Amino acid sequence: MRQWRAAHILPIVLVSVLAVPAAPLPAAEISPLATLAAYEPPAGPAKLLRKWSGAFERHARAMSPICAQGPGCPSLAWEQLLARLAQAPRATQILAVNTFVNAAPYVADEVNWGENDYWESPDELFARGGDCEDYAIAKYLSLRALGLNASDLRLVVLRERTRGEAHAVLLVKFGGATLVLDSLTTELTGWDAIAERYLPIYSFNEDTAWIHSGPG
Repeated sequence: MRQWRAAHILPIVLVSVLAVPAAPLPAAEISPLATLAAYEPPAGPAKLLRKWSGAFERHARAMSPICAQGPGCPSLAWEQLLARLAQAPRATQILAVNTFVNAAPYVADEVNWGENDYWESPDELFARGGDCEDYAIAKYLSLRALGLNASDLRLVVLRERTRGEAHAVLLVKFGGATLVLDSLTTELTGWDAIAERYLPIYSFNEDTAWIHSGPG
């Protein structure tokens, strides 16, 4: 997707957290992030779900004690960050993760992988750079490793209403609000502040996928 902007604590913990069991999707479900209320049964995004689960699986395979200890591991700084944040307040964790992941270099999929929509694991993002959905995936996995529930997280694929550009962000349910973690800014904003700008298309967590049928 186009970019618009101007570590784990123990490997075994992340591997267990990131294992994604194959489970049937519900016929329809009320969004756990209530501000994304327009949806249809998740009947169609099979291709994107494969990209999503593929990023999870590659990340689980990449984690090892050797990588966690080795200075050549591209995700070492990320692992060290998550270790430092393990006991931090939740608001600090969310802001620090957004800032750290956004510092990874932007590289278009066509340049990085020779295709137009490759979804990276965090290890691939920190080794090679990536684009908007890759930042969102790394933030999702970071916050899951820090103990946030999957039901409080949602990767959302969006379309900018005026120009029609595709984008992806991570939504985080926290403190009674739905926060937007965006690769375009280190500032945290509420979904309500950007809802008029974007049209949600698909959204995911590790348990469920939604197809959005309206403006949300």
